[in-house]
Amino acid sequence: MTMTPAVWFFTAAFVTGLVLAVFAMLRGVEKRTADEIKRPLAGLNLPVFGMALIAFGAVGYLLSRYSGLGFPARLIIAAVSGGAAYAGMTLLLAKWALRAPLEDPHELQELIQGHIAVVVQDITPAQPGRIEYTLNGHHHSVQAQSLDGKPIAAGTEVVIDQQKSDVAYVEPWASVEPRL
Repeated sequence: MTMTPAVWFFTAAFVTGLVLAVFAMLRGVEKRTADEIKRPLAGLNLPVFGMALIAFGAVGYLLSRYSGLGFPARLIIAAVSGGAAYAGMTLLLAKWALRAPLEDPHELQELIQGHIAVVVQDITPAQPGRIEYTLNGHHHSVQAQSLDGKPIAAGTEVVIDQQKSDVAYVEPWASVEPRL
C-alpha cells in the first residue's frame, strides 16, 4: 500500500483541517479584549475553514485511494465537497452559534459584577443615587442603591454587585478591598 503524492496532499489537507478545528475548539471564536466581545463573521473563522479542509481532504483521500478518476477530477470533486462543507458550516454558525446578541443579559451581568464605578450623586438609604462607569467602550450612568443600606457620598469608588433593570446595587471599594 503506497502513498501517492495525491494521497499525501489530501491527507495533509485533512490533518490541517483537524488541527484548525481543535485549535478553534480550545481557543473559541470570540475575541475578548478588556470589556469588549467581538464575534467573527460567520464565514470567516477557523471552524469554517477547518471543516472545509476536513471535507476536502477526506473526499480527496477516499477518491485517490478507491477510484480510478484522474487527479483533476478528484481535485474538482474534493473542492466541491469542501465548498459544500464551507457553506453548510457558515449557515450553521450564522443561524445558530453566532446569532445570539452581543449583550446577552446573563453575559452582561457577569461583566458588570465586580466592575468599578464612581458615585456621581449621593446614595442614601431613602433615595437612590447615581453612578457612572464604562463597559464595552460605552459610558453608562445608572441609578444606584447601597448593597448594605448605608449612605455613599458622591466621588466614592464603588464595586457593582449586580444590576437589575436600570438600578445598580453597589458597595464602596474601600469595604471590598480588605476582603480580597
